[in-house]
Amino acid sequence: MTWFSRSIALMIAFVGCTNATENPINETTLTPNQSVRIYIFGNSLIDHIVTPEPTEEKRVPHWLGLLAQAAQTEFLVDGTYGFIRDFLDFNNIQPQWTYTTASQVWEEPGDPFSAQDYSALLFSPTNFLQYQGPDQAYFDDPNETPLSASLSLYDQSIAAHPNVPFYIYEGWGEMDGGYGTFPGTINLSTYHQNMISGTYPDWYTDLHDQMLAARPGANIRLIPVSRILSTILNQSTYSSLSVLDLYEDDAPHGQSTLYFLASLITYSAIYQQMPPENFDIPNTVESVIRDNYPALRTLIWQELQAFQFNDGRSRVFN
Repeated sequence: MTWFSRSIALMIAFVGCTNATENPINETTLTPNQSVRIYIFGNSLIDHIVTPEPTEEKRVPHWLGLLAQAAQTEFLVDGTYGFIRDFLDFNNIQPQWTYTTASQVWEEPGDPFSAQDYSALLFSPTNFLQYQGPDQAYFDDPNETPLSASLSLYDQSIAAHPNVPFYIYEGWGEMDGGYGTFPGTINLSTYHQNMISGTYPDWYTDLHDQMLAARPGANIRLIPVSRILSTILNQSTYSSLSVLDLYEDDAPHGQSTLYFLASLITYSAIYQQMPPENFDIPNTVESVIRDNYPALRTLIWQELQAFQFNDGRSRVFN
């Protein structure tokens, strides 16, 4: 059974459940976080700085800050740009990103990473490595794999900040192979289906499993951003959205709408609660998304709850 079919079955079970104790992961069994102080090892699927302005709306932490304000929760964030191997020299780790909607944790430049007070860590693996397994060597380094690099990042991060959750952010995949030519002939339905149940999401599941196998008992969690984005966007409700409404290019960097949706998924995962019910969405987000915000909140929450190991434990929540 694929992750998608398991998800549908679990969603049906959740909707039909009248006794909260019958479902192992729900709002009554989770403890919502009221404060998140996070460091992000990210790339442009999290923070896409572009010109001309506005740049903020193509940055997931920008939206997380606004969501936190609306929910009256606390959100502080630092982050740096790169791919997995770029983060492995912790002598050079310094915050690069700032946001008008969120404060920083890291106040004094030059202080070490270990001196900061983080409650969560998040990293986004490179989205063009999925042509082979995470335990296979890089094309330019036979002695290192995405798995070994991810474990090195995890080990150094947790040595500095023990006992905090370490999130893998599942960014969406490239659009330049087998989907058509951007933008005119891209087959969005095929693209989204592969992001839901193809080899691309399998890579992230394998990375998660392999990291946990190498570090038994570790608090490593996977946020299925790409899968849930595509589950949403593959619905007929959103069929009016064109490729250019969602993506800038075939990398694919997103438009503001895509980063907003990614932030809803990320917020729900790290705060262990639905996004705020009353959120004033700016008109830079496509109207069909604004109009369906209540349904999106529910769908995202259900999809996150349904994202489990075979034994029923959550891959997302504690």
